[in-house]
Amino acid sequence: MNISIKHLAGTLTLLLATTFVACNTSANKEKQAETTETASVVDTMKLQFNIAEVDTMSLLFPDSNEQRIISEADRNKLGEALALSVNDTLWNNSGIMVKMVAPDYTLISHYKGKTSDQNSWLMIWKENGRTKFDNKWYFLDESKKAEIYQILDSYK
Repeated sequence: MNISIKHLAGTLTLLLATTFVACNTSANKEKQAETTETASVVDTMKLQFNIAEVDTMSLLFPDSNEQRIISEADRNKLGEALALSVNDTLWNNSGIMVKMVAPDYTLISHYKGKTSDQNSWLMIWKENGRTKFDNKWYFLDESKKAEIYQILDSYK
């Protein structure tokens, strides 16, 4: 009879260990699924463009060396629309080198009380809807792209 109890105890231990491992595996799968879902979430960090500090804004086109001054009303509209641009996580975090053609628009912001060395440059590419500001890449907001392009094209 002692052999039967030892055999039964061993079988029970094996069954409990198998159940524990099976439950632990499903918990790991759930954690992996959560990690995958988190990694695929779109970054919602917005472009930090403080239009209130901008004294004047100039526009450059790739086919011309001429600078056009953006009116205050258009500057404010652009500031609101550009502030909705979302961080391009792939290009900013991957460390890849990106070779781009000249931007369709280059905005140079001149700040009150600062030298021209402290100007900020914001470049916009129509082809892929990206913008680059302070060495960071952003996607233009889909609902504001047309408005941004229309304002900037009016200065051609």
